[in-house]
Amino acid sequence: MPTVMRIGPYRFHFYSREGNEPPHIHVAREDMESKFWLRPVALAANHGFARTELFRIEKLVEEHCQTLINAYIVSAMETKETVAVRCWVEDRRVWLELADQRLVSFPASKYPLLAKASQRLLEKVTLGVQGLALRWEELDEDIWVEDAVCGRFPHALLLVT
Repeated sequence: MPTVMRIGPYRFHFYSREGNEPPHIHVAREDMESKFWLRPVALAANHGFARTELFRIEKLVEEHCQTLINAYIVSAMETKETVAVRCWVEDRRVWLELADQRLVSFPASKYPLLAKASQRLLEKVTLGVQGLALRWEELDEDIWVEDAVCGRFPHALLLVT
């Protein structure tokens, strides 16, 4: 989550993987956070800020709006996400066809829930989040495509008895 700027106690930042939302900025202080659309400037969400403080933050967003929009555009251009266009399971391997035409697979055994699943349930994989995630509804399992492609598999839990 890149920080764009800091003004007084406020940190202006973005989150990665926010999908195809319009240009916006998150503003945080301590355990409070708000989100503002940038075109036009408008409050999108608030978690903890009082109304008077939101008004001050909105004025800061308006004052620095062009800088924030430019940072948002640059951030979006630099973020090249790994997108799948198709997925399937064959011989307990999950296969992905990526938007850049690569084919990638990984063994289902890399994920605890998938390792225990029947072949029938494994084959019910679908793409979600505009090709950024894999979903097994009946298993309640979600995996980021980029994590699977980069080999970022979950660590085995060590149980102490």
